[in-house]
Amino acid sequence: MKTKDIIIKKSRVKQVSLLIISLFVIIDALFIAYISFDMEARFRIVIIINNILAILLFGYMFITSLKNMINIVGLTITDKGVYNTSTYVGSGLINWESIEDIRLRRVIYNKFICVDVNNTEFVINSQTNLLKRIIARYNFKNHGSPIKINANGLSINHKELLEILRREWDKNKTNHNSML
Repeated sequence: MKTKDIIIKKSRVKQVSLLIISLFVIIDALFIAYISFDMEARFRIVIIINNILAILLFGYMFITSLKNMINIVGLTITDKGVYNTSTYVGSGLINWESIEDIRLRRVIYNKFICVDVNNTEFVINSQTNLLKRIIARYNFKNHGSPIKINANGLSINHKELLEILRREWDKNKTNHNSML
């Protein structure tokens, strides 16, 4: 029996905030680079290099924010599993059969949800580029799972998200076992 999909959207307020901050830093870096032309050459080079790096980093954040404003779905929970596009290292579809545990993890002031899977290497190697594979491997090494879901960018909090994920996992795990 197919159940209705649960869609959890990304937070527009947080995306707009990131967009504005990124744009402000880019404009600021351009302005500082412009006024640095009146400085000594050795200082000018350092300032220009720093500003180029700031423009590249915050330019990337600006573009990512724009994409997130267009694609507002962060998580889609279906009877097949969880489709995660909430972060840069979105893990795609996580099948219910692959999930071993869903747990809340706290590191300093950050909370995130770890999804422990029985096919860790497959999840890591299925990342689409080298940087995503490195981040997924880091997550596994330091948090015990390559899949982290951070609710900070979503329209619900960690507690609500954890409750929904556990409820749907229990329900779909039971349905899958009864079909075997």
